[in-house]
Amino acid sequence: MALSDEQQANLSEELIAKAMQCETLEQLIELANKNGVELTLEGARNKFA
Repeated sequence: MALSDEQQANLSEELIAKAMQCETLEQLIELANKNGVELTLEGARNKFA
């Protein structure tokens, strides 16, 4: 699932740094969802795997 332009603009450098530290897709999904970004396992696999 692609992020909208508005969602991309709202991502902070801190959140991006945290996302880069995620070791699993599940951790990435949890981080995204906690920060208001909808990301499913299927979407994460399609985008990042």
